[in-house]
Amino acid sequence: MRFGSKKYERIGALDYRNGGRIRNLVTGMGTVEVTVPRLRKTAFESKVLPKYARRTEEIDEMIIEAYVRGCSTRNMSAITKALMGEKVSRSSVSRITNHLEETVENLRNKKLTRRYPYLFLDTTYIPCRWARSVEIGAEESTESWKRLLDQLIARGLKGVDLVISDRNQGIRKPFHTGRPPPLLT
Repeated sequence: MRFGSKKYERIGALDYRNGGRIRNLVTGMGTVEVTVPRLRKTAFESKVLPKYARRTEEIDEMIIEAYVRGCSTRNMSAITKALMGEKVSRSSVSRITNHLEETVENLRNKKLTRRYPYLFLDTTYIPCRWARSVEIGAEESTESWKRLLDQLIARGLKGVDLVISDRNQGIRKPFHTGRPPPLLT
């Protein structure tokens, strides 16, 4: 089948249309019915609507945002029902958030191959459920900062000319030893 062929129209010897099937797609504006064409010999593939997509990317992003802010997978179906009129199952939420955790884990382990002249160090609080994918420090202690810096060096951090941080004692102590820290040499 070539794009632009009409129902029952044969263009070339590639394939023929064979009706269509209805799929529901959850969007930010609610559920939309989409007719997906059927072909006789091959499966229809669309770049606009991936094969098993049931939600748009913006819905997945909203679910991730709510999850990161502490919403449980159990409560997510009520939230999506209230916002869009369609429930998203707990298993779907789990699949979406697992993808987030894989992405963060890949980022945490990514080799640092170029020079980083500036290093900004600060802490933030994130919910414990999501924090399992990032470096966890119970406090801004010297040991926590040393562990983080050792990991960055092991991943290839080099070329640091300036370290920028707040006045936290846990981070200041390693840099006030009378000798330059290993990052800067």
